[in-house]
Amino acid sequence: MKTSLVSKYLLVPVLLLSAACARDALEEPALPASGRSIEFRAEILPATRTATEGRKSTFVEGDRIGIFQVVRNTDDFLASNALHTLADGRWNSDAALAFPVDGRPVDFYAYYPYAPQAEGLSFEHTVAADQSQAGAYEASDLLQASCTDTTGTEQQVAFRFSHTLALAEVRVDGLPADDPAATVTIRVRRSVRVDLRTGTATSDPEAATEPVTMRRLPDGTFRAVIPAQQVPAGSLLRLTTQSGKTYRYRSDAPTEFSAGRIASFTVDCGE
Repeated sequence: MKTSLVSKYLLVPVLLLSAACARDALEEPALPASGRSIEFRAEILPATRTATEGRKSTFVEGDRIGIFQVVRNTDDFLASNALHTLADGRWNSDAALAFPVDGRPVDFYAYYPYAPQAEGLSFEHTVAADQSQAGAYEASDLLQASCTDTTGTEQQVAFRFSHTLALAEVRVDGLPADDPAATVTIRVRRSVRVDLRTGTATSDPEAATEPVTMRRLPDGTFRAVIPAQQVPAGSLLRLTTQSGKTYRYRSDAPTEFSAGRIASFTVDCGE
């Protein structure tokens, strides 16, 4: 995924199976396992984040999402965590999904970024501890979408993804031009329990906070994707300049980070 913040194949013994497949085809044509195949499209809502100008997120070539296909009002999966990759403007999969031939209604749940370990509609997601590393910020973000009103006649299923986590943004003032901020860390809880049915991601309020190194942008601001949470009063930010000087920011009251919103801080090192 691009922000203006800005195992794939199962090998089988083909030679051993080819004769049997050919023989079966002559004896009895195989029945289709499913009906109309489905084409997916996706967009990201700028959505509930405030002041979204200059912070819009878009999918780019090579991005990967996971899709679950579930029989409506049941826990029966027709597809579980099916990997879809954006290539040439289309979401492609090694095994295309399809609507059931028996007409059963189905629901679709999708998320980004793809996690091979996600086996059901609820799973753990942990943001990177160092989001200054290449790709770590994007991999930490979490977007969810669902489509629960399909009829089985659609040519396309459209996902409208929303940001499930919060965004922390830090602006640094008061430092000399020859000694700018090099790193900023923020102490927060890093893990959430994702629930694709409800579109939520919840952190354990009893979990310990940990330092997360924020991503530095060209304009000198720092950002990190973090779970929605309330952080108790106390030490929140730690800033280190290029020369090694350290500054700390303490909050006198609990700090609230809300899903889909930006929490902005200005640290004045000149005071």
